[in-house]
Amino acid sequence: MSVEVRVNPISPNYGKAISTTEFESADWLASVAAWETGEIELDAGRKADVRGVSKHYDLNSSVQLDEVFAELVALLRDGTVPPDAVTW
Repeated sequence: MSVEVRVNPISPNYGKAISTTEFESADWLASVAAWETGEIELDAGRKADVRGVSKHYDLNSSVQLDEVFAELVALLRDGTVPPDAVTW
């Protein structure tokens, strides 16, 4: 599986800094937005049918960040929707 990754510069976002990264595989477009507060948003859309997936995380540790990316990889590689994600 090949994934193109684009990391965007940190934005001050009106006092609540945010960093975003975009991912594109053959089947999916996805983005991860991470705020300095530990909030993370994972949003993805499947190219074939525009199926959408969205999940919000409130992190307390870097270990939890690893879990976010494990769920992202499972989605991009296998189409596995993260637990508790919203889909449409």
